[in-house]
Order: sequence, then C-alpha cells, then structure tokens
Amino acid sequence: MVRSHKDDSKKRRALSYSLFLLILLVILAFVIFHLMLFSDMQGGKGLVRKPGGTTGDDSGVIIGGGKSIDTIIDLSQLNSLENKALVPAGTKELSTGYGREIVEEAVLEVSVSWAEESGNDSNINVSGTLNVFSTAIIEGAVEYSELAKIEIIAPENISLNGDPVLVKFIITLAEPSEEVDYSRIIGKNIKIFTTYHIN
Repeated sequence: MVRSHKDDSKKRRALSYSLFLLILLVILAFVIFHLMLFSDMQGGKGLVRKPGGTTGDDSGVIIGGGKSIDTIIDLSQLNSLENKALVPAGTKELSTGYGREIVEEAVLEVSVSWAEESGNDSNINVSGTLNVFSTAIIEGAVEYSELAKIEIIAPENISLNGDPVLVKFIITLAEPSEEVDYSRIIGKNIKIFTTYHIN
C-alpha cells in the first residue's frame, strides 16, 4: 500500500510538471506571436489601415522606422466606388452600367504618416522626401493591366511624427484597341499595389 502511495505522488508531480511546461509553452507562443505582430510598427515597416474606415474611403498608412511600406488597394472594397462602374475615358456616354453609376475615374485619398518610436529626441523636426510608386493589376485579365492608369498627387515632403499628408490616387482606364479586349476587362476588379518610401 505504501508503494502505491509513492507511485501516486510521483505521477502527480510528473503531471504537475507537464502542466507547468504546457502553460509555459503557451505563454511563450503568445509572446512570440505578439512580437511578430507588433514589431514591424516599432522598428520597421509600419501599419496599414483598411480603406473604408469611419469616413468612407478614409484610409491610412503609417510608415515606420524602415521608411518603406507596401500596400494593396482593392477598388472593389472602396465605399466611394460602391454601385459604380469604372469605364475607359471618353466612353461614359456609350457604356452601360447594368444598374450602377458609370464613372470614368476612381479617386482615392490616403492619409500617410511617418512615425517611429517615441522617446527619441533626435527625431524632432526631421523631414524626408516621400516617394509613392503604384502598379495596377486587373484581376482576371492581368494581360490588360497596362490599360489601368494611375495618377498620383502627393506632397514632396513628410515630417517624422508630424501631421499626416494626403496622397491622392486617380485611376482611369484607357480604351482597348479592340472590342474583344473591352469585353475581357468589363466588370473586372482592379487592385493597386503601392509602395511608400521615404528618402
């Protein structure tokens, strides 16, 4: 009988030890996940807020210490284009929107900030040159993506930990040379791949 009591005691200690290790592993996994999720904002890339925020298409990009961030703007997700059909420039009168309003351009403004960790006094009154590069892809008709044109209106400078600046995107479609090409892009979604970089 004494022997089984010792065996039970050993089993309980082993179980307690195993439970302790399991809890420790879960906490460690949570800490690693948290660091992976939030480390880009503190030391590197930045943060992208989804378009379609509190004021419609009010979207925001915060560039982190890495001074560069890549984003994707999905035109189908923008409130300003809800129930609208983007058609090639000069074809509005000839186009059918199938119940949607026909537009020849899509306009989007993105609020861009440059922020690094606070507490660094050497970052006071620092400014940089903001460069914005974009490429448009027509989903389901990638071979026609050159028909999607993007005009970017952006300020030249941005201040570290200063007020956000507005970057304006004007997206238009060029008219395809052949009618068969037009039928291949009609109704297709456009995604804008954008890089914000600070020199």
